[in-house]
Amino acid sequence: MSLIIQLAKDLGLAPKDILLIAKTAPHRYKEYQIPKRKPGTFRDIAQPAREVKILQRWVIDNILNRLPIHDAATAYVEGRNIKFNAMLHSRNPFLLKMDFTNFFPSIVPRDFKAHLLRYLPDVYTEDEIELLSRILFWKNKREGRMQLSIGGPSSPTLSNTIMYEFDSLIRAECIALDIVYTRYADDLAFSAADFERLREIQNCVSISLRKIIYPKLAINGEKTVFLSKKGNRTITGVVIANDGSLSLGRDRKREISCQINWYKTGKLDRDATLKLHGMLCFANDVEPDFIRRMSIKYSSSTIQELIHLTI
Repeated sequence: MSLIIQLAKDLGLAPKDILLIAKTAPHRYKEYQIPKRKPGTFRDIAQPAREVKILQRWVIDNILNRLPIHDAATAYVEGRNIKFNAMLHSRNPFLLKMDFTNFFPSIVPRDFKAHLLRYLPDVYTEDEIELLSRILFWKNKREGRMQLSIGGPSSPTLSNTIMYEFDSLIRAECIALDIVYTRYADDLAFSAADFERLREIQNCVSISLRKIIYPKLAINGEKTVFLSKKGNRTITGVVIANDGSLSLGRDRKREISCQINWYKTGKLDRDATLKLHGMLCFANDVEPDFIRRMSIKYSSSTIQELIHLTI
């Protein structure tokens, strides 16, 4: 059965409608920018229209989920999260963090095509691969090219599977050096009992990026950092204490406590309340003792009201 016919059958739409949506999908995005941490810099967000999201979710369920994702990937995978990512490094005293430059935008249709042909060969025709690419990738008008969008429901899964070869190469090197390796989206984390091993794996990352055929990625040198128990070991917002326990960190705890007080006094608007809800859910997962202390300080009913907030 052809791809178009299968899509039409599963989604209850006419083949001609599927074809029209798919062909115009790269242009059916709502675009906006959000500020990055570095002052004066912004991240491009592109959210596909509802009809494109429907097609992308079908592709996730029927195609992307058949492609490999390495167990070093800890983002966008059921059963793995920020806490899980940090726990894997909690027993090692030395930590190396690295970061890709423009991770999602660096992944382009030719990467997807190469990956699909490698792991699902002889399944889709050239025309069908082209159609899938139009469903999955956004046309950045400013740069005049197709790229993976930040905001598409299929982008996280697609980025994870595209990174399979890189993750496999790095994991093999890390096993040889007795290093723990995880990748949370574009954040690479390495931990070891010996600092010099981390120096060695830093070089291996550069070599592996040159070895892989796709995607073409670069390390953001400004975000490469070596940490030890002498400093603040933080991975994707989670602090690893010297005893190996996980914490939110003092600054984040103070912020949350302050926000709860403002909520109780009616000083938080809807957006700030939703943000507080997210922070409390995160805190409840990472450091539940903090939630218990906040329940004593501000009342259990207030904390439960915020955690179970109807969005």
